[in-house]
Amino acid sequence: MASALARTTRTTLSRYTHSLLGRTYTSPAASLLLRRNVAIGPTPTHQFLGLRRASTAASLKQSDPVDHAAADEAALEEEIEEQDDAERLPEFQSLEGSIHPLTLKALVQKPFSLKTMSPVQAEVLPMLPLLAEPYSNATKDNKRDLFVKARTGTGKTIAFLVPAIEARMKDIDAHVKKALADAGKVGDARMEQDIRRNFVHSNVGTLILSPTRELATQIAREAQKLTEHHEPMGVHLLVGGMPRGAQLRNLLRGRKDIIVATTGRLRDLMSEPDVLEAVSKTRTLVLDEADTLLDMGFRPDIDAISRELPPKGERQSFMFSATVPAAIKSVAHEILHPKFVYIDCVPKDAPVVNNDITMRHTVLPSAADQIPTILQMIAHDQLVNAGASKIVVFCNTTSMTRLLATMVRELAADTLPSARGSRIYEIHSKKAQDTRFNTSARFRADTTGCSVLITSDVSARGVDYPGVTRVIQVGIPTSSSQYVHRVGRTGRAGKTGRSDLILLPFEASFVQTSLGEFSVPHLSVEELQAQLFELCAEYDSNPTAFWKDAIAKLPPVKQAPLPRFSGRRAPVAEGPRMHRAPVTEHVKVVPDTVKAFLTHIDSQAIDETFMSSLGYYAGQVQNLRGSKREILDGLKSWAVDGCAQPVPPHVSVSFLNKVGFSVNERPGDRGRERKPHWGSPRNQGTYGMGRSDGHSGGNYRNRDFDESAMWGGRSRDQGSYGGSSSSYGGSSSSPRSRDSRAARRDEGGDAAFGGQVERSDSGSGSPFRLTTDRRVGQGRDEYKDRAKHHWKGRGKKGSKTSY
Repeated sequence: MASALARTTRTTLSRYTHSLLGRTYTSPAASLLLRRNVAIGPTPTHQFLGLRRASTAASLKQSDPVDHAAADEAALEEEIEEQDDAERLPEFQSLEGSIHPLTLKALVQKPFSLKTMSPVQAEVLPMLPLLAEPYSNATKDNKRDLFVKARTGTGKTIAFLVPAIEARMKDIDAHVKKALADAGKVGDARMEQDIRRNFVHSNVGTLILSPTRELATQIAREAQKLTEHHEPMGVHLLVGGMPRGAQLRNLLRGRKDIIVATTGRLRDLMSEPDVLEAVSKTRTLVLDEADTLLDMGFRPDIDAISRELPPKGERQSFMFSATVPAAIKSVAHEILHPKFVYIDCVPKDAPVVNNDITMRHTVLPSAADQIPTILQMIAHDQLVNAGASKIVVFCNTTSMTRLLATMVRELAADTLPSARGSRIYEIHSKKAQDTRFNTSARFRADTTGCSVLITSDVSARGVDYPGVTRVIQVGIPTSSSQYVHRVGRTGRAGKTGRSDLILLPFEASFVQTSLGEFSVPHLSVEELQAQLFELCAEYDSNPTAFWKDAIAKLPPVKQAPLPRFSGRRAPVAEGPRMHRAPVTEHVKVVPDTVKAFLTHIDSQAIDETFMSSLGYYAGQVQNLRGSKREILDGLKSWAVDGCAQPVPPHVSVSFLNKVGFSVNERPGDRGRERKPHWGSPRNQGTYGMGRSDGHSGGNYRNRDFDESAMWGGRSRDQGSYGGSSSSYGGSSSSPRSRDSRAARRDEGGDAAFGGQVERSDSGSGSPFRLTTDRRVGQGRDEYKDRAKHHWKGRGKKGSKTSY
């Protein structure tokens, strides 16, 4: 205790300072706060305590006699306990008088209903109202630019949106006041209205640059909520994957208070003179996740955009970054005013990963255990977090994301405690952007307690999904940094979380080579199964009592509306769904169920995933510290043992050379012979998992799969492989298919819009149960013709580079 207090004394500061390159700044928060760790985010590096506590600790340190030590320690503990309520971060209500009443209303009432600030918010928001003063000769020397080092999930979006909105309103008022005075029309209400309207339509208030579409959407949604009590403010989301014309039209016609954009789409729209002119008058620039922007290669875009903005000093700039490498410092000197303020909210000794997150890694005995282990981990979470389970599964490639989503969606009814109540969502780059928006919003709002999002890394950085109980990573991430970003989707807002990393045998070295700084103990498949079977037995012994105990600990279900960008109705709030009983008999036979099911997966889907994985792992040789031959053999084993293929996919030497695998072929490496066309269904089935013979093909229960059903559980009218009927991932050209999709979306049944399985009239839960007449009308010849068009240009028969 005494040593701990001595350390506390050494960290005590009489004033709160931020420093960078020799400059210091005394935060207004120092006069208001007593610092301690809180529910959201880590404690800032610059900790400080009240003077009374500091002086007491100092006197204790100087008290040497042993006979007084115990009494002094007890007295100090009592004093600290009495001051416990005072040692907390400030409440948002303390901003009254510093920000607009309607902004404060949004924060403390609806829609946010916040009470206590997070550490990063406590550093920035008390700097208001000075931080939001518009640029003028009187304020040009003010320290208005900020560089904030803060991790994701710490409330930094509110920290930069509130000052940005306040600055916008003050800027509008200052411009109107000056224009009226210059015209000698002070008090002219009509002219004031015209000046205000022209200004908000021709000048951008705040420009926020985000590295990903998902993060940009999240920021725009927060901005909408924060401004909903004000007169309608223009919040524009400019990202790729959405119609350019509609974005341009809305931007030119509406107010330009806040623009949230990805750099590529913004530069594209800045080619329009009117957009360029409006952006050139931006008053506030925000770079969110600045380190990620640089990691993703957006430095040229940032430089090009900043050159068109008002010069430093005449605009306000905020940079938020989780790390501060040399490249970030370079950008800071280019973007920020020389007198910028640096705020560090990441303690030097803070763990890279939240301490509330339990991390485990599992090295599979063989590739055949991959899918069963994923399903058993999902089942484990559904029992550990009964009624609140919300899982994000990360895959390394789009093809693997689609394949795994298809498998989990089809196997959920037979293997998971939630059975047909399971909600399986799917997000990846091949999905249309509006579909990704809506799927993300529906998963975020899902309160059924049995939801699973299977996604690529488009959801790894900055995106907030409240209530995620577990993250499962299938395969190695690109780096330890990416591992941390993925893990950060759980354990947010002061809640506990769990992270599991599932590795194939050839990936085992990644933990030692790249995750040595973390504590990621090994969890064997046998240990996982033992824990799972014990939970199943406990549930089956008294399902009702088990469920009631779990539900009693959960908060009431709240409605979570969709953002305006989605154009969809808000999802209906649903409470947790009780699991079926018994569950043991389903969970114990997961390996056998998976084995039977794999006979329905089309070899084309496996080949596609194999090739994309080969390209991915070509760039991960250094992380694995193994030979390329081991990687190639490991992936072939995945195709044969993990996906029940008779032989591994054929890979030409020329393709291996292209992806950096210059290895000598061994006898037997060539795999299966090339079929008349690569998409020929196996066992007379359809692309993905269909079949036409109507037999179960093993112990797996009989399902009537439509011949036209494509990968991802959608019929050919709804698109193939998560996309279209005419191209890989595109949009259907059939009016009928578009109408049918619209109808299905309105009914809430389309897997692409929320990931829910469309149920047949018989209630089987299979999205492939269609009538015989429809199957006959879309026969094998028509499928082959479509398949030839589908793969047109992807490699000709006999080509050395085809695979």
